[in-house]
Amino acid sequence: VNVGCVPKKVMWNAASIAETLHDMKHYGFSGYESEDLSFDWSFIKENRDKYIVRLNGIYDRNMANSGVQSILGTASFAEGGKEVVVTPEGGGEPVTYKAKNVLIATGGYPT
Repeated sequence: VNVGCVPKKVMWNAASIAETLHDMKHYGFSGYESEDLSFDWSFIKENRDKYIVRLNGIYDRNMANSGVQSILGTASFAEGGKEVVVTPEGGGEPVTYKAKNVLIATGGYPT
């Protein structure tokens, strides 16, 4: 959500609008060549980032309202999947958790 799906869709929509504007003369519209038509890259980037922050808040509240505990760090299953060992984000000693239901969200970053 943070670095792939949502940012890509916002930027794709902006590009789609630009392409539509480019083609508008074929549908009887004018003004594409006007000095008034412009694009502000920093505006779309800032608003895209605000949208992602807003979505993250919604997801966090929904999880908290559902009784889900979020633990940030690097995790792996242990004891045949009955335990989860988490090294906290930012370092520190690994902590072992046991729970009836566990989900490790793998996440990812573009390389």
